Amino acid sequence: MRQPTSLLLSLASIPAATAVKLHCVDIGSRLSPTRPPIVVLHGLFGAGNNFATWAKSLADACEAEGAPRRILLADLRNHGESGHSSGMSFEDMADDVVGLLDAEGVERAVLIGHSIGGKVAMATALRHRERVERLCVIDIAPITYDDSDEQWTSIGGVIAAMRSVNVDVINSKRDADQQLGRTVADPALRAFVLTNLVRAPGAASGARSSFRWRVNLPAIESALPALAGWDVQSAEGVPYSGNALFVAGGKSRFLRSSHLPAIQSSFERFSLSTIRTAAHWVHADEPQALLVIATSFLAAKSK
Repeated sequence: MRQPTSLLLSLASIPAATAVKLHCVDIGSRLSPTRPPIVVLHGLFGAGNNFATWAKSLADACEAEGAPRRILLADLRNHGESGHSSGMSFEDMADDVVGLLDAEGVERAVLIGHSIGGKVAMATALRHRERVERLCVIDIAPITYDDSDEQWTSIGGVIAAMRSVNVDVINSKRDADQQLGRTVADPALRAFVLTNLVRAPGAASGARSSFRWRVNLPAIESALPALAGWDVQSAEGVPYSGNALFVAGGKSRFLRSSHLPAIQSSFERFSLSTIRTAAHWVHADEPQALLVIATSFLAAKSK
């Protein structure tokens, strides 16, 4: 797709040494929608297709209301089918998102980000506000998480469990699940982690040494302190002034009322919705409730 001239300058401003080309799947309307497309950014150890079912429902809802939109499901760097890099700063990942917009010929987009993807979405809005029409952040806050946040500290245990899987001897994902089960008790969490275990290119089915982790585990592990932190500053020194919606899972502790001052310091016009019956994976726990909230937010006039 030919890039608008106004976008070429933005692309040129992204450092070539740090930018990673993001893989994405384009779903949603094929009716040449004129409204800003939606870009969905997943959480840690996830991929864009985690949102495929929910995003299709969102696309159908938009079209039913006469407001069709493109929806891009992106894989963050070091995840899914996107490229790998040793660096995972939020600034670099925000530049990745702008590179995706440029590649797709998108001047302004709606960003919907879950968990770490929510932090990337916030960083993009603060650093490249002219590219973000509005922002929806799901169950994460613009704060630094520390050892007092049990949900965050458990991530290190998940990485250790993934590293403990001997991919040289397993013959199936069931074998890997048994190894993960020694330290990860939750079967749903193990199933989610195992979406990242894929067959190596060219490996025959059932052959030994035919599996690999598609996520860049060393880079993610090295970046955990930076991913837990938050020191992103607005490029213009002022809060993001577009529409911003924060959606909390009522059973999660990643986004709480105590985080409101931190949100307000960076996002001038925001609202907070809590889905009380959802935990951290809001889109999986309560997809219909999140769909209603998201469609209402998309329909609201820009402030």
